[in-house]
Amino acid sequence: MDSFVVDAPRSQDERDAYARLFMHSLAGNVPSSADWMDRLRDGLFAQGVTRVVRDGDELVGGLVVFELGQFWGGRSVPCGGVSAVAVAPEHRGRGAARTLLERSLRETREQGRALSVLYPATQNLYRKLGFELAGTSFVMRAPVHLFEAPSPRLTVRAFRPEDLDAVRSVYTEHAISHEGWLDRSNLFWRHRVCSAFHGPCNGYVIVEDGRIDGYIFFRQRETPSRHYDLVATDLGARTPRAWSQLRAFLGGHRSMAEGLVYRSGAHQLPFGLLDEVRDVKIEQRFDWMLRVLDVPSALMARGYLPGLAGDVRFAVHDPLVPENAGPWSMHVRDGRAVVEHTSSADLSIDTRGLASLYAGYHSAHDVALMGLAHGDMGVLSRLATLFAGRPAGLPDMI
Repeated sequence: MDSFVVDAPRSQDERDAYARLFMHSLAGNVPSSADWMDRLRDGLFAQGVTRVVRDGDELVGGLVVFELGQFWGGRSVPCGGVSAVAVAPEHRGRGAARTLLERSLRETREQGRALSVLYPATQNLYRKLGFELAGTSFVMRAPVHLFEAPSPRLTVRAFRPEDLDAVRSVYTEHAISHEGWLDRSNLFWRHRVCSAFHGPCNGYVIVEDGRIDGYIFFRQRETPSRHYDLVATDLGARTPRAWSQLRAFLGGHRSMAEGLVYRSGAHQLPFGLLDEVRDVKIEQRFDWMLRVLDVPSALMARGYLPGLAGDVRFAVHDPLVPENAGPWSMHVRDGRAVVEHTSSADLSIDTRGLASLYAGYHSAHDVALMGLAHGDMGVLSRLATLFAGRPAGLPDMI
């Protein structure tokens, strides 16, 4: 059996070697521009914890974990966002990726992060590690002319760095009511929203009575017709007047811009505000996966629907994290849960099944049919009911 070592990069040269491996594996090729390595250093690597896997002295793969939160039930649950998992082609199939991920997930749990989330290049590997599907996000494209709207004539001005806290509050006010949306770190804002791998984005804010009530960040991507699309890294508003002004701002680009390209989760509010949505197209679909790293912490950190109450006893099957085994008793009252060790369980559930129920992705019936839970079906249904809420979305690419 191969013996791999996982730790932090030993030098900048080793970090750069992983960057080249990452670009070959996930982007198809190393970019021709001279500044791509600087963008990775300032963006991807500056945001999180980088780990590499070696075979002897040879670097064969790596990943980055972002320290984030994820909103569930109106509360932010500490989460590790796994990104840029890559293994050299000649070393695939030997267990390097599994070893790298197992060590990284244990480390993330030890750092107090109850969940792990990722966009998988392959679902099979991550299912073996306890991940399960939790939601779907889309890249949508809407013709710019659909955003024409009477303007309430609020102030629109260019974004300034000192606006970040105000813009972040607009986002959080919206995101907190959406299951699965990220509680972004400041580094995530700077390197994934205000800027992207292609470089800095154009940013604008909408101001009413001295308060920032809306924003948009985008870059311009040339189309075959020599016009351009507005590719948004994020947009949002907290009031109907600010949304209307944002629509007018987008519509004002119609002389040269053809479309707005925008990532969306389960709720496409910008498109729901349009008079017609027939010409809105889905350009890409991405499925994302969740893993529960710390069962009691994940269940007690999230929120639950007001008025929802219930008690269940269950055991978790988790070969990677035996501390999750239980059995556990879960008591939900007044939007909060108390989870404690108990003497027996009425239900056994695989960590994959728990992740899917936690996100509201699969029903209790589906989890049972998938063979991810065994025991009293009534108890499984009560457990699923406790996680009731809106369908989960994750409009950010990690």
